Amino acid sequence: MTHRLFIAAEIQEEIKSKLIHICKEVYGNAGNIKWEQINKLHITLKFLGNVGENLTDVVVNQLNKIIYDKFTARFSRFGLFTKNGIPKILWVGIMENSELENLKIKIEKSMEFLGFQIDTGKFKPHITVARLKGKEDSTKINNLQQIDLSEIKFEIEKILLIKSILKPNGSEYSIIKSFNLI
Repeated sequence: MTHRLFIAAEIQEEIKSKLIHICKEVYGNAGNIKWEQINKLHITLKFLGNVGENLTDVVVNQLNKIIYDKFTARFSRFGLFTKNGIPKILWVGIMENSELENLKIKIEKSMEFLGFQIDTGKFKPHITVARLKGKEDSTKINNLQQIDLSEIKFEIEKILLIKSILKPNGSEYSIIKSFNLI
């Protein structure tokens, strides 16, 4: 049996709540946008894909070996990922941060040791906050994109190994293991 896995930086509950509050305050409670559930907000550091159960234990052991200091990060702004010019994902970016970049590199090297491919694209740390279906209020989305979030700081204190199960109404996450940074 395989599990669809990824490694993520955890965001504290109060920070996730603050982010959701800003989104709802600016956008409102209109039902024409699909907000991510608060328990799904995270910063993806490495997508592993389908991993066999035996290799999952090896991934856990490898992640246990990573020693890294906790650090502070900041949000930047809201943005959009598009597909064929059509907005699909509303995200909040993370300001450039050497500690986050170095943690990503350390995880990449650790997973390469197990045979996973290194991500060669530019690391664009972000949190997906909504999935867009084309019925959203573009004025409200633009209003979100005008907000400067750089005053919101948060601590990266844990990384998580997360299992994602794809379902017809979206993915469902469960934490396999949490790893504290020192």
